[in-house]
Amino acid sequence: MYRVIFIREYEDEGESYNAKESEYAASIAAAAYAIYSLEETRAEFERRMVESFREDPSSKRTSFRDQETPLEIPDFRGLSRRSSSRVGNNDVGGGPISRSSTKPIEIISGPRPSVSVTIMGNNQADVWERARLAKINKWYEKMNGKIIEWENDKKKSAHLDMEKRKAEIERLKRINLSHYQNKINRIEDITKGAKKQLEEKKKSEEIYAKQKARKIRTTGRVPVKCFCFEY
Repeated sequence: MYRVIFIREYEDEGESYNAKESEYAASIAAAAYAIYSLEETRAEFERRMVESFREDPSSKRTSFRDQETPLEIPDFRGLSRRSSSRVGNNDVGGGPISRSSTKPIEIISGPRPSVSVTIMGNNQADVWERARLAKINKWYEKMNGKIIEWENDKKKSAHLDMEKRKAEIERLKRINLSHYQNKINRIEDITKGAKKQLEEKKKSEEIYAKQKARKIRTTGRVPVKCFCFEY
């Protein structure tokens, strides 16, 4: 990644710098720029790491060494010497300090990431994969437990319903059997009563018939009245 920094020099009326002060200022600027370049390189590296994790690791095997442009730290010693000589000439000549034009300087910053970055990325991917699989297994066990619990509850409820229906059927069966037995007993009682009355009627008719027969034998006359039986 290329960075372009514009160095501007402004005229400060009533104040001048000597060569030593100019060199000190250039050194401070170089140190500040080195820190800035390091921070920019670190931010760019983290961004690339995040983007690489979002992609399919099997389809992208290239390392950061192939993706990034070699980065170098510029040498500011020449810049400080030019600035010092320019300030010195202005002091010697005694003329006014002219404002210099803005000059873009092309900078290549940041260290080159090593192969260990790819290994670190793979390790992080493995850690993430194991954590994700553990989470999936935990979710699976939880849902499977709920399914088994639901199955057991439904089976238990169905068994209780079956037992209730079975008990109800047994109760109705006992009631039906009781009704049947009561009917049979009543029929038998009626039959016994009818048979008893029939026997009594038979005996009564037999006694009456024997009495009439004795009377006929005594008188020799047959009574006009006939005995009719309903069959």
